[in-house]
Amino acid sequence: ERARRLLGAGSGSTTLDWGGKSAVQMLTVSNRDNMRINNLYFKNCGVVLDNCDGSHIKNCRFDGHAGKTWENDKKLVQVKGGSHGCLIQNLNIDWDNTSVNLNPISVNASNNCTVQDNVVTGRLEQGIVMNGATGGLIRNNQLTRDSGTPGAGAGGNIAKGEDHAIY
Repeated sequence: ERARRLLGAGSGSTTLDWGGKSAVQMLTVSNRDNMRINNLYFKNCGVVLDNCDGSHIKNCRFDGHAGKTWENDKKLVQVKGGSHGCLIQNLNIDWDNTSVNLNPISVNASNNCTVQDNVVTGRLEQGIVMNGATGGLIRNNQLTRDSGTPGAGAGGNIAKGEDHAIY
């Protein structure tokens, strides 16, 4: 309920911090079309839009993940479940976790979505993933993988190493 009030708060910067938890937490919004998540600071947490047509995640910052574990599939910003026509724009994601590589932005089974003007740095497995989506647009994003990111190598373990920047 608190998160619902914060998401509807409009302008201004709000911090959502789950620093007291050992695992990265996910704020999930389901079955809510035209949702606007704007100008929020996500510390130790990510966001999922599930079946939320026409929704936007814009102008948000994600960081503070050092030493956190994952209870989900390592996707920090997820659009899924038929969330058609969504926009992911102007996000700043800085992933400094030393325990696991990140898949920062994922669009799955959601058509006509746009991922643009985002800056992502850190230990990245995959940068931007569009899977099972048609009509999507990926434009003007900057993805920088830290030099210390373990790679997969020939015959290596992709799940724990690095993979494509755009997948």
